[in-house]
Amino acid sequence: HHLYKITRALSKYVGNARVDEVMKNLKDLEEAIYARGAAAPDAASFASMKSAASSALTRLHGDINAALSSEDISLVKSLSADLHLAMPPSVDSYAMPALSLMKNMSTPFPFENRISVPYTAGKVNTENNIRYSIQSRRLEPLGVPDGLAEVSAGTSVAALSQTKFKPERARHKELRDAEDWPAAEAYARALAGAEPTRLLGSYLLAKYHGDVVAAKTVVERWAKPEEAERIRERVGDAGLLKPVIAAPCPQIEGNRYNALPQAYAAWLAIKLGGSMSRGFFKLDGSGAANTGAAMSDRVSRDYAFEGGEDIDGASPVILVDDVWTSGQTLWTVYEHIKAVNPDAHVAAFATLASGRYGKNVRPTPKQLTSFWEKSNLTTVSFKERVGNDIEKLTGSEIQAYILTGGRGPDAAAAFFGGSPRADRGTDAEDGEALGRARRAA
Repeated sequence: HHLYKITRALSKYVGNARVDEVMKNLKDLEEAIYARGAAAPDAASFASMKSAASSALTRLHGDINAALSSEDISLVKSLSADLHLAMPPSVDSYAMPALSLMKNMSTPFPFENRISVPYTAGKVNTENNIRYSIQSRRLEPLGVPDGLAEVSAGTSVAALSQTKFKPERARHKELRDAEDWPAAEAYARALAGAEPTRLLGSYLLAKYHGDVVAAKTVVERWAKPEEAERIRERVGDAGLLKPVIAAPCPQIEGNRYNALPQAYAAWLAIKLGGSMSRGFFKLDGSGAANTGAAMSDRVSRDYAFEGGEDIDGASPVILVDDVWTSGQTLWTVYEHIKAVNPDAHVAAFATLASGRYGKNVRPTPKQLTSFWEKSNLTTVSFKERVGNDIEKLTGSEIQAYILTGGRGPDAAAAFFGGSPRADRGTDAEDGEALGRARRAA
């Protein structure tokens, strides 16, 4: 962040010998920070670059003939003091240093240009036809290890999205629904500029308008250091062998990519001493964004993602989103990364907030019992009606049905996008099997 600010500030002094010397050294250092693979310098070379940059900065702020403004001199001194924090890039990873996101905090969102670039639907997964819905899931949330059994989330969706400001949220939604994006963004910016709606405005700007400065404000308010420590515990010794990689999962929510997943991924990577990957992007033509959608709509959507091929299989990966509601997005990304990069070590799921359906990736025995009692289905009839096993559902998806679904086999099957009615002989058999199971219990 300092490096970016100082190079911008000094660019107006180009032609001054001292400034030119500093700019050359800083540009060399910046290129080294972003270098990857064989192009990345070793630790000794990087230390030499830092030393050269530091010496040039010291000469600059000690030279009264440089004619810098007092504000720019302060920037130079600040960078000189913090330059020791710059870390050499990993020579075997293509992940982005976490602090490099800060470079973009006062510029357009780093992935904003992707919005106008049409994807070739399934361009990464076409060969294997990897598209995901509940019916086509291949992995089982029920079978995940303890470290993945529950998502890390430090606050509630209500707090994050500031639901207490109902009229203001409704007005912004009206403008979004009308696709009046300039007016929607101006309205959100006005909310962000006033109390007590500052956090609401920042949230709307970050989520629907891709504003990374607003995203940073939201993350700094709601990200919890204790959640970062819990993730560190889940990563365990693997994080000592290879740096943690935080992998964001942004989607287009308004007229821009939601900026919150990247901002939170950067925050986590900094806290954990790791790095941030490019992330995962939903392919054009697959399911719509889930924000505000009913559960019955979410479960019927067909998703496809790209990304993850460049993640080093030995590094612990944290899949990051802004909100966990049913878990569909992060679980789909989990299936995707295990398909394109089977050696990838996913160590944790992390979101800023979780919704009313809890934080369970792996269903609990209590959730499964409640599901069977309410649905009057069995494992056999569930698969026949829905097209997949109950083990393929997240705990939060099951909890959503428990809290909001209708009672009985037809309602339960329809809730998860299955057939609303099965063969009557199968129903009778299911009822008898359920009765036997209950008596045995």
